[in-house]
Amino acid sequence: MAEWERLGPVEEPVIVDCQAIDAGAMRVGEVAAACGQAAYAFIEQGFGPRSQADSRGGDAAPVHKQALRLAGVPHPGHTGDFHRLTGARRSCMMLHAEC
Repeated sequence: MAEWERLGPVEEPVIVDCQAIDAGAMRVGEVAAACGQAAYAFIEQGFGPRSQADSRGGDAAPVHKQALRLAGVPHPGHTGDFHRLTGARRSCMMLHAEC
């Protein structure tokens, strides 16, 4: 996460490794608290103070609500987290699907 703090103005997409989980310890198809903790760490970094200074919006992939609950995250998902972490006056979820 220190890598994120060292970045100057962002001109193009950036990938930051939050090092929040050991990928080798994950089990496909298993809902785990460790995955919920990692997902929340990614949400905090993606929507937190550093990103909001440079952005007027954001997007995210789906997160597993049960994994978040197992990790003790008190929020049901990242739409509310976006609102809370950025201090936005409002937030909404938009879905997209190929028809």
